[in-house]
Amino acid sequence: QINEATHQALRTHHWSFPGEYCIEDETVLSFAKALQHWLDKRGAIAKLYRKSLIKLLAVHLIAHYAQADFKQEGDLEFQEGGKLTPALKYIHDNFGQDLKVSDLAKRIELSQSHFCRIFKKSMGLSPYRYILYQRIAKAKTLLIETTLSMADISFQCGFYDQSHFILQFRRFTGTPPKSYREDAEITKEASEINIHSA
Repeated sequence: QINEATHQALRTHHWSFPGEYCIEDETVLSFAKALQHWLDKRGAIAKLYRKSLIKLLAVHLIAHYAQADFKQEGDLEFQEGGKLTPALKYIHDNFGQDLKVSDLAKRIELSQSHFCRIFKKSMGLSPYRYILYQRIAKAKTLLIETTLSMADISFQCGFYDQSHFILQFRRFTGTPPKSYREDAEITKEASEINIHSA
């Protein structure tokens, strides 16, 4: 499923994962926890949510651990896709800051329009939406693992303010952040009860 989602998200089969990895990646852990929360849920929304999480995980893995395998030295399309790697890493490391697409384009010496075009072609979504995905993923982790207020989470994840955070979170997940946190707590308590009663 992840391999299929990877190809769909990037619209290319020219990526590989060299070597073996034994790392602790906070973003991967947050995706895994979010998936675990939705594994037993049924219905169209739950199915869509699982598929979306898998696609996001695939994009994250490729952004940080894959390398582009160019077909030919003169294949401009694949070369340009490979140029995105520094920009993707910068987004991941700084999504809590005020990121501008124009600045990301400058980092890899492209015009903003050209950068947006190859980003959308390679990643399957716009730079702005990709940044939002990173922020939402981090927000989910903070909602589940901390008792931080909505205002603190919105600040740490790079949203303009609490209202902007709540609006975007609901658009992406279909539920307000407060409800997401409450659902996660209920699921955790239920899991603990099942473990103790087993």
